[in-house]
Amino acid sequence: MKWLLTYGLIGMLALASCRESEKVYIYPPSPMEDARDFVEKYGPVRQVYSMTTSELPRTITLVNGSKVTVPHAAIQKNGDYVSGEIILEAYEMLKRSDIMLGGINTNHYDGSPIETKGILDINILSAGKYADKNLLNLMTVSIPSGQSGFMRIASGNTNTDGTGFLSWGPGMLDSVNSDGNAYTFKSMKLGWLNCGAYFAHDVATGSLSVTLQNHSGTIASYRGEHGNTFVYFCPKGSKVAMQLTSSVIQDVVKCKDYMLPVGKEGKLVAFSIKDRKFYYAEKEFTTTDNNMQSLSLSEVSINDLLVNLRSLDTY
Repeated sequence: MKWLLTYGLIGMLALASCRESEKVYIYPPSPMEDARDFVEKYGPVRQVYSMTTSELPRTITLVNGSKVTVPHAAIQKNGDYVSGEIILEAYEMLKRSDIMLGGINTNHYDGSPIETKGILDINILSAGKYADKNLLNLMTVSIPSGQSGFMRIASGNTNTDGTGFLSWGPGMLDSVNSDGNAYTFKSMKLGWLNCGAYFAHDVATGSLSVTLQNHSGTIASYRGEHGNTFVYFCPKGSKVAMQLTSSVIQDVVKCKDYMLPVGKEGKLVAFSIKDRKFYYAEKEFTTTDNNMQSLSLSEVSINDLLVNLRSLDTY
């Protein structure tokens, strides 16, 4: 029997009844020590499904509608076939806020932005340990979409150039078209998968550097494993979360040179978790060939931070 465990934002509720009404007391979440804590608590939930290899192939529907068909005779660990009970582990990121709260991005390997239709991280565990990333048979993946169009699939590298940041590629593979309901494709690899296309690839490009004011931390890496501050460029009307990852000098961060499309309206967004406090800044501007911007972070509540980030889903 399939079972599902989700780990995410869980409030502790205490119910006290009285004659006229029922009161609900919501206790505040435990303090956030760093960016990694923030991503684990407020990012997309970890979904876990149990099955046995004798049941394969088997299709699992994730909580937001994505589907994964685990193939038969395809799973290995250290080069040996896996049999018996296995666990499918997945993260599903279908909105821009999912990506930012999850501590990742839509950066191509060369630094240019990708417009995504949805991102999944799919892994399989056997006896408590991760199976090999390479499968021996094709896994079928479907990402829900309310539109048709041409997309490509890219796998994610979680330590690009040894820097500790995620990026996509270097290749954009497996062309797929949506039927208006979902983008469906096949993959021989587990791990991070991004269904998307290059954003504004046919326009001139420029550079972007941002000075962070009221900021004394360091830039956060993949899923907040190191550092405490995330900085993104979010173009208007596109599901792009282009993370600025290169530090020039202290408190100055930039994208890779000549990788920012010119003439695009968007928001610079920075948020930070340090000393058990939350900070946020945003600025709207239109990109040029040489962008030099500044952001001044201010302390905000966790609720305001979440509202600000989730509002980018409709920006």
